[in-house]
Amino acid sequence: MFKLWYGESDEDARFLTAISDLHNLPYTTQRMYPSDERSFVRNPDLIRDLLLRALIQIGRFHQTPLLGFFWDADQISGLSHEGYLRFDSTFPKLPRRDSEETIDLAQFLNLAVTYARDNRPFASMVFDPFYIKREAWMWEKCYARLSKRKVWSPLSACESMPTIRLEDTIRRIAGRSDVELPPELKARAESVIYRNDCVDFRGDPYAGALCAVDYLECRCGPTIRHRHRNLVIHFDNAPYAQVVKMYRGYYQKQCPFQEEQAETLRKEEGVRYLTLHLKDGCRYTKRKELRTICSVADVILFRDGVLF
Repeated sequence: MFKLWYGESDEDARFLTAISDLHNLPYTTQRMYPSDERSFVRNPDLIRDLLLRALIQIGRFHQTPLLGFFWDADQISGLSHEGYLRFDSTFPKLPRRDSEETIDLAQFLNLAVTYARDNRPFASMVFDPFYIKREAWMWEKCYARLSKRKVWSPLSACESMPTIRLEDTIRRIAGRSDVELPPELKARAESVIYRNDCVDFRGDPYAGALCAVDYLECRCGPTIRHRHRNLVIHFDNAPYAQVVKMYRGYYQKQCPFQEEQAETLRKEEGVRYLTLHLKDGCRYTKRKELRTICSVADVILFRDGVLF
């Protein structure tokens, strides 16, 4: 039994079954976001070619087949208010089924179905001729576009520095003289600082951009411990008090670990407990800001405080 996850509507799931062999198999559908209030906005200009490189890195590090496919566009037949995207006649919110990219997507889905049906490990799919050819195409597409411009977002908002300078940089920005990085961070020779000028501590688009920076510049394996560079996110204008207030609101109202022993530990350990709980505790129930940013970043730097 397959489960198809969809975003905006179940038309996404019906489209995938229509273009592939999934229609011959039993499956169920489930919406990614249970709230009907979530809105999806198509903006092709937001999709940079660095995404192709990030997808390849993610697939390699997690040994999971992962490919990117483009939505067919044409300035003559496409819809101008939708970035000249071309839509299918049967599925009016999705790409044309007869486009080359959709046909390749269907081939990839059929390949995945074959591996699942034959109980073959998905990791070995990367050796399939179709996968090898498509991944090579992604590299070519990526570097052909990147050669026209040296730095793309979000890397344009990043600064690399020797880790030996990181402690002094944190002390200067956060106004704290007692900062001492743990040994595992000091052991990495370089650090990458991803900066933003947002006045609020929030997730979008910074949580996703932070993960992209991680896979593009820092990661060398499947977990956040597998890094050859430290990953630092710097909120230039957001105050440290915001993350503390957000955490307290979550802890008091939603956290499943409100036992007396945990509360006593929180009071005794202070910032240390806050850091540990933000990074590793309740990672599936916290808000995106707390869940993603605090779990992924090695250091979160504010104008008046720091977490690591």
